[in-house]
Amino acid sequence: MVKHTFFNLGDYFLDRNIRQGRGDKIAIYTERRNYSYNEIQEMANKTGNALRNLGLGIDDRLMMLMFDDPQFYAVF
Repeated sequence: MVKHTFFNLGDYFLDRNIRQGRGDKIAIYTERRNYSYNEIQEMANKTGNALRNLGLGIDDRLMMLMFDDPQFYAVF
């Protein structure tokens, strides 16, 4: 039997930093403002909850058409 291992990019780049006490550190720098790991995680959670409320589930596919801005990371 083959055991599959999965790599969670969101956990690696976002949740791991929060677990290691860097939640208030700046994760994304922009010309308008900076975003902490906690702020990006909050945006990601709100996005995930909204998509789940729309009926999307695990393994469902979603097409993203977005500008390269902090909201992209929350959706990704």
